[in-house]
Amino acid sequence: ERKLGFVSSWNLVPHKYEINSEILSLIDQSGNEIGIHGYNHDGKLYFSKRIFDKRAVYINQALEKYRAVGFRSPMVHRNLNWLQSLNILYDSSCFDYDPLQPQPGGVGVLWPFIAGKFVELPYTLPQDHDLFYMLKLKNIDICKRKADFILKNNGMILLNTHPDYLKDGDYLKLYEEVLNYLNEIPATWRCLPREMASFWKEKYGQ
Repeated sequence: ERKLGFVSSWNLVPHKYEINSEILSLIDQSGNEIGIHGYNHDGKLYFSKRIFDKRAVYINQALEKYRAVGFRSPMVHRNLNWLQSLNILYDSSCFDYDPLQPQPGGVGVLWPFIAGKFVELPYTLPQDHDLFYMLKLKNIDICKRKADFILKNNGMILLNTHPDYLKDGDYLKLYEEVLNYLNEIPATWRCLPREMASFWKEKYGQ
């Protein structure tokens, strides 16, 4: 990513894994940002409002501790009404269209949008897990076609990847192919999620 001039949000699970301070420094010093990825990734965050509210307290503490302004739910589970209790600038728990996720539906748009007090940044390219693990694909043709469609419609290209998946097999090479393809798109704004959210909120927020 750095070689091609891309930046990312690295989403941390705050109450499951040990978070190394050296990794935090590396993320910050390389021009990327830190986001919070759920509570402990057990899939139970949205089981009930009681569970969500209890965990939201600790999620907010993690947001403050790691100076994060963005949130992404594990497994893209989501409830935009409940998420209003988080102290965030943006959420990225939605997708435009993704038929392979456990919670169906999608927002149907290629752009950010205002969702209550925060900006929603839906991911718009298919996830690595979908392509390489579920569909067993060995090429990036779907990513190319979708990127072309987004570009034609002046949308936002947002890709959600998982380092632990990409390190297997030839997947990291395929990810590099995706980045090289995106790198050829002229006149684009390569920004952090927090920069896009700030821009969108200033322009379209209440």
